[in-house]
Amino acid sequence: MNKSKVWKIFVLFLVFTFLVSACGSAEKTDQAATGGEKFTTSSGFVCPEPATKMEVTSKELNLFVWTEYIPGEWKECFEHAYGVTINHGEYSSNEEMYAKLSSGSSTYDIVQPPDYIVSLMIKKGLLQQLDKN
Repeated sequence: MNKSKVWKIFVLFLVFTFLVSACGSAEKTDQAATGGEKFTTSSGFVCPEPATKMEVTSKELNLFVWTEYIPGEWKECFEHAYGVTINHGEYSSNEEMYAKLSSGSSTYDIVQPPDYIVSLMIKKGLLQQLDKN
């Protein structure tokens, strides 16, 4: 996956994260883009319509985040809205996260490292520089 695709997916991830956190409940809203049909997750959460619908070229997003950090409803809504499959690994300690990334056995598009490990990860070549274009 090239840097441009990763950046676009990262932006989509952020936009959708802000959208879901702003909603805060399963309050019903109008959905113009889907002809009035609302998508409801397996837990009964009614997904909000994305504020900005973007074209996505990649069909897969690989995340590595804290255990239980991303709710299942968020994943289902994002996958439905953008047609992207979200694969995610979870870690329960910063040491576990660093050890897995250091081993080189996994490739993730988005990782959630703590601030004090970022400089070490940069020195070890585990992070890519952000392409601001």
